[in-house]
Amino acid sequence: MPGTFAINAEETFVTAFLMSAGPKLKFGEQTQDANTAGVPKWGLEVAVTFAPQDGMRPVSEVLNITITAPHDPAQGVAPGSPVQFDGFRVGVSPPEKTDRGGIRGGKLWYQASGVRAANGQHTRPKSDG
Repeated sequence: MPGTFAINAEETFVTAFLMSAGPKLKFGEQTQDANTAGVPKWGLEVAVTFAPQDGMRPVSEVLNITITAPHDPAQGVAPGSPVQFDGFRVGVSPPEKTDRGGIRGGKLWYQASGVRAANGQHTRPKSDG
């Protein structure tokens, strides 16, 4: 997808701590979302501190990161644990005009192909094949 950027998370964040992980629900529903191939989506809340640049002070925030995987990609990683990401990407949803004349979209989104404890224990699920 155009406008999607691969990011070196280890150089972007000073710290990244898993706050929570679970099924990502379809908008307005109570069922788990999936990609077009039917692979489930998982949502992770991760508290990150961005690496300071050019004398700026570090800034922290919580990111919602989506991982598409057959099984919970954060299984075995306790909340509060430092984590690292495989295939970390960021993109921007295109802005759209609403029927009321407003604008929606234009928001950042975050994805990864896997997550692992920062101690090196890999938790990315293996394929079912």
